[in-house]
Amino acid sequence: GFPKLRGIHRHPVAVRDGDRTPRALTRIGYDTQSETLLWGFDPGMLPVLATREDAQRAAEWLATELLGDFPFEGPAERATAFALAFLPFIRPMLSGCVPLHLFEASVQGSGKDLLIDVCMAGALGEIRIVTLPQGRDDDDWRKRVTSYLGAGVEGIAIRNIKGHFDSPVIEAVLTLDTWEDRLLGTNAVARYPNLTVWCASGNNMSMSDDMARRVVRCRIVPACERPAERTGFRHPRLLDWLAEHRAEVLRAAWSCVLGWVGAGCPATATTIMGSYEDWSRYMGGLLAFCGVPGFLANRKEVSDSSSADKSAMRGFLRSWWAQHNSRRVDSATLLNLAVDAGIYMKGITDADRRRSLVYVIGRVEDQIIDGCSIKVEHPAEDNDLAGTVFSISRKTP
Repeated sequence: GFPKLRGIHRHPVAVRDGDRTPRALTRIGYDTQSETLLWGFDPGMLPVLATREDAQRAAEWLATELLGDFPFEGPAERATAFALAFLPFIRPMLSGCVPLHLFEASVQGSGKDLLIDVCMAGALGEIRIVTLPQGRDDDDWRKRVTSYLGAGVEGIAIRNIKGHFDSPVIEAVLTLDTWEDRLLGTNAVARYPNLTVWCASGNNMSMSDDMARRVVRCRIVPACERPAERTGFRHPRLLDWLAEHRAEVLRAAWSCVLGWVGAGCPATATTIMGSYEDWSRYMGGLLAFCGVPGFLANRKEVSDSSSADKSAMRGFLRSWWAQHNSRRVDSATLLNLAVDAGIYMKGITDADRRRSLVYVIGRVEDQIIDGCSIKVEHPAEDNDLAGTVFSISRKTP
């Protein structure tokens, strides 16, 4: 039969065989121990050894030539860009999941989508990262995620998210190392390893609290009114420059990773992101090894991006308690209160928004928010959302 295949890559990677120390894999072809297939690049152009000094010089070159024209808000934002650029090379050695790399800008035309393509170009070359169109609803999101993971794509970008970002399907896939879903038209369940690098982009977005916990952010802030009309770039046609210099970019990125692997993959124990412990330990260690500061230093700002979501929920619960106290109520009764409080609900019709409100309330069941706790009573029929009722209680300090 066919050998088991865990991953296919057009670039060298760091792999880990069981509990062994990670090793560099550069040989074209199938590697039995890691169940990895490499193709599409010339190993002869890669360094065989790299020191820490080599890695730091390579990182400085990438910072200048690859990332120098992007107006990062601060060091933490640039560190996220580096993290995305390095991630394809070390993803095979990481256990568990990786977070969503969110590229945000203050205004349209800032270059956030170009930055995603640039960061992934060292690994993917001329093959652009796959774009995942936004789903119309949760079922549509699920079908698209299943289709792309089933195709084994190495990177997925959700581009130009508008307004509020909140998808239970994306939140789920970002915390699952294996994705399961029923194949269309059958009762068979497909299981796909989730080894994909996840990205997204948008302008001045807000997001749910659950999504913010799964995101590392890179924000760019141009110091002009019309950034799309800027001139004076180091590489005015950056993607064309990348196509001509992909070998140099690949060699520089791999020098960073190779030097770190050769040093024993030193990890960090100070900056850990919950649910992504392996990623944060090793990526933080890699960036520190290469002299890139700011890793995860903007976590508070990312959390604050969901503060509007939290503030709306607090206002909603106060109004709910004031009008209904601890009485059992349904989503129709609560809908106007939710609208007045600014709760984000999907849909145009009241029926659609009531269904969305059931999910919104269910996601905070048993949490203590502004001294209140919610209980959800589901109907006997799981799909009968209209029959769901809620009650609220006040917790004494």
